Amino acid sequence: LASMGTVRERHASAAVRGKLYVFGGYGAAMERLSTAEVYDPASDSWAPVTSLTSARNSLVAVAL
Repeated sequence: LASMGTVRERHASAAVRGKLYVFGGYGAAMERLSTAEVYDPASDSWAPVTSLTSARNSLVAVAL
């Protein structure tokens, strides 16, 4: 499994159409993150996606 582009903890994640999305959280220096990434298992790679409107941590995400 490829590593994420950004180290993060206390983030949210949700699986949508076979891909895993992660949002926000805290980075390596415990800074709040406003970034998001998507993992594609077919290519075993992570890519950045549109950033959040503000930094967020300890949040929840669901896919409907």
